[in-house]
Amino acid sequence: MTIFEDANIQEPNKDYFSDLVGEDKKYKDQQALAFSRLKADEHIQKLETEMSELRKDLQARTTLAELTDKWAQMQTQNSERQVDDDNQLPPKDSDLTPEKIDSIFNTRLTEYEKAKARQANANLVKTELKKTLGDNYSSKLKDELNRLGISDEYANRMAEEQPQAFLKLVSPLPNRDD
Repeated sequence: MTIFEDANIQEPNKDYFSDLVGEDKKYKDQQALAFSRLKADEHIQKLETEMSELRKDLQARTTLAELTDKWAQMQTQNSERQVDDDNQLPPKDSDLTPEKIDSIFNTRLTEYEKAKARQANANLVKTELKKTLGDNYSSKLKDELNRLGISDEYANRMAEEQPQAFLKLVSPLPNRDD
């Protein structure tokens, strides 16, 4: 998911307002429609946040389960490898040592925490852009980034890694008249 993704409208020229608002329709008036939209957006944001957290949690658990399985397998192999009658020691170049497992676990945990921070930063940027530029922030942002000569990839990376700098870069957007 990038900061440029918008909801796709299937029929942009269709008059959805008259289909939804009025007597004997889904919404009695404009206020009811606006309130419903606000609540729907809040609910969608909540669901997206929960889904993101659940996916990250699942990935972390999967990684931890894999490491636990490898550790148990290594312990089983080590207990089976005993010094034989010739006093030979088991090979020292085992695939997984406790140090390697610790290293793998720490690396994956760090990667997970960095990914979680990047996603939180991207969500912060999206929220601020929606506040500043409105729900249709994506096209306005793309126009400004094109004007500045900044690629989508660079903008996404900057939003994920340095959200305040990114917001500062695009903050003058609503006040510009050029």
